[in-house]
Amino acid sequence: MSDIAVGKRALLPQADMRRRDGRAMSHSVGRTNVERRVRVFIAAENRLLREALARVIVKCGSNEVAGLSSCTFDADTLLETQTCVLLIASRGNLEEDCAAIARARAGSPELRILLIGMAKDAEEFLRCIRAGMNGYLLRDASAQEVLEAVRALHGGDSVCPRSLCSVLFHYAASRMP
Repeated sequence: MSDIAVGKRALLPQADMRRRDGRAMSHSVGRTNVERRVRVFIAAENRLLREALARVIVKCGSNEVAGLSSCTFDADTLLETQTCVLLIASRGNLEEDCAAIARARAGSPELRILLIGMAKDAEEFLRCIRAGMNGYLLRDASAQEVLEAVRALHGGDSVCPRSLCSVLFHYAASRMP
């Protein structure tokens, strides 16, 4: 079973989305923009990773690659390419990751941003959320989890590993009067 929490529910692999009688269940991941093709811009420093992510993204027929970059992108490029989801592969430097997220968020407030490749660190997770990220996958995420996260973000949900959900609840509780 997938280890990702999405909005109020966990994403399950297709094999788990069956009724007891074996018939497939129909479901949609999110509430908005589900019918439109998801245009994903991939920003990853490593060329091999960029190309592998691009293959994973287009493997799902409802996705397309809006662009590829080695972590250098600007808001104009994201707007011109009509990017729906910006997928950023972590460079391993929290400051650079947060700066990239903030730069993208400032240029396109409605853009959905997914960061992959991070460790299971609560403080890093919260800093990326404050920078404007909508989705977060750990560095051991599978191709299926990346596809599910892209679709969920495009549908208006937020995505994070289940192991970090409690961090959000504790953070919110600590901010309450």
